[in-house]
Amino acid sequence: MYNPEKVTSPEVEKKVETKIILEFMRHGEPESWKESQPDERRRLTEKGRAQSDEKGRKLNPQADVSLAWSSHRDRAKETAYRTMLADENINPDAGLEDIEKVISEELKVGKKIISDKRLDYNDEGELGDLLWEADDKGEFLDWLVNKSDKEALKYPGNETITYTRAAGNIAEIIGRYAKIGNNFNRIASKAGKYEKFGNQLERYLGTHQGIVELFIAKIIEKAEGVEERNEFIKALGEGFELTEGPRIEISSKDSEQNIYMAYKNAEGKEEKIEIKKELLEEIIKDKENFEKSIESQK
Repeated sequence: MYNPEKVTSPEVEKKVETKIILEFMRHGEPESWKESQPDERRRLTEKGRAQSDEKGRKLNPQADVSLAWSSHRDRAKETAYRTMLADENINPDAGLEDIEKVISEELKVGKKIISDKRLDYNDEGELGDLLWEADDKGEFLDWLVNKSDKEALKYPGNETITYTRAAGNIAEIIGRYAKIGNNFNRIASKAGKYEKFGNQLERYLGTHQGIVELFIAKIIEKAEGVEERNEFIKALGEGFELTEGPRIEISSKDSEQNIYMAYKNAEGKEEKIEIKKELLEEIIKDKENFEKSIESQK
């Protein structure tokens, strides 16, 4: 007898594991700051370009399924580009415009780059002055984690980087790709065109000192407590080294999804943490409530 429940198409039966990789990284070595040049236009030095190229070669990026994200600052853009295109024989001396020309005319890897202010930092106003005063004392991350949110309440309307803001920003980006991960899994399960890429999408995100460190600190705080968080910050010192940062792996199969974060601790050893979606949502909600508190001070 015909039983419709036992009739399935090959597409339904084929369940593959897909991954979205998010490589967050601090930019490479930048040019020295000059009064005549806006900070946003600072490029990488020769050493910074080499650092970014080397970072990419270690990751073995696949340009056809990759996309670069960064803040609007040129040094972060260059770092994301060079890391993503490390296997595409980009000239070591190529400038930002040269790379963009190669992408648009030769590589055809899609949209050049996504600029996102959530990967940037704002250091304007009195709150920004307090941030750099702390930096001069060697207390950059400690001030951000332990004091920035409270100080921000005194300056309504200011959009300077704070602990809760930065952590929430990164959580939003990861949460966005967690949703994309489910859709990508359905697409890859029905079409074999991603098999040659390991059923994987890759994103290379250039950012700045303190941004992703605050996200990790928030994850540790909520998962293991304030004491462990403070130990992480103390051991990390001023933050990740140039071109270093966490790797987020979003693995999806059918209706199941897992999110893991890996990063090198202060001793150079890899730490790996599972991130629950509920925790991401909580960190995003914390940011929303924080902004409401700031707004109420006006």
